[in-house]
Amino acid sequence: MAPTTGSTLPGISVVVPTFRSPGTLARLCDELQLHVRPLCGEMELILVDDGNTDDTWTVISGLADSFDWVRGVRLLRNYGQHNALLAGMRDARLPLILTIDDDLQNPPSEVRRLADALDDDVDLVYGTPVEKAHSIGRSGASTLTKRLMSRMLGPDVFSKSSAFRLFRRELLQASNEVHD
Repeated sequence: MAPTTGSTLPGISVVVPTFRSPGTLARLCDELQLHVRPLCGEMELILVDDGNTDDTWTVISGLADSFDWVRGVRLLRNYGQHNALLAGMRDARLPLILTIDDDLQNPPSEVRRLADALDDDVDLVYGTPVEKAHSIGRSGASTLTKRLMSRMLGPDVFSKSSAFRLFRRELLQASNEVHD
């Protein structure tokens, strides 16, 4: 595939794990429609309810009723961001998968930059925030995971990873084949 600047991308499945985020989902949906839908022939948004006990599922259901390109996946309990992402990615149907957080820390307007980096030699692109804006509880809960991942991947590789990424669906399919 040639670089995507100025061209239409194949379809994008946007996977968003949600946790206590009913107030940001409609805006996220609007931003994706404004900035990502024009980039591709087809887009789907998969909002994964990670065991929310607030109004998040109600908002997800309302968005799915309002937009034919929005779907909700509801997990039985809180399994954590990684597992919620996996559940959504397994439900993805389109050639490219974009994962993004529910808090708009990574703006959908930056997806074009990720897409422009995909070419014949690049199948996965990470975006990193200029400034991380997480609550003390969320930051504290992830410290151990970050240390373990940094040890496994190396600090240079792990420091560049984030939940804001665009990749070819074939990578997920290849991973599934390895585990079968």
